[in-house]
Amino acid sequence: MNLRRHLVIGLLSVFVVALGAAPAAMAKDESKSKGVETTTTLIEMDALTVNIFRSNYSRGKVEVMINLDVPNPDLRQRTVESIPRLRAAYVPVLTGTMYDLPQRTPPNIEALANALQRATDKVLGRPGVRVLLGSVVVN
Repeated sequence: MNLRRHLVIGLLSVFVVALGAAPAAMAKDESKSKGVETTTTLIEMDALTVNIFRSNYSRGKVEVMINLDVPNPDLRQRTVESIPRLRAAYVPVLTGTMYDLPQRTPPNIEALANALQRATDKVLGRPGVRVLLGSVVVN
């Protein structure tokens, strides 16, 4: 009796999972029939926060939202796998750019974007990924 109950519960759970996946599968079929092809080239990264130093003491922090535009599918896979290495390469770039930033002075966003782009190309070993800055918040 107990084995039969477990078998019925197992079959019901498989049936419920299959019903839950059916609408998503039908939505994919409908998009193909309409001729709509969705490809996303944007990789969103978590916010990166570093301290701003001035004469060896912490004066504040900066938070940067970085997104990556990767049109090449092969390079996209490599980029997704390299996100920890990219984040590790971005920290010294941000720290160096923000070091001794005068108070009440905004950072040079263009120089920051160019430095992050160079770091991205170096980590990935080739160009093809475009760095997009979402926001730069200085506290």
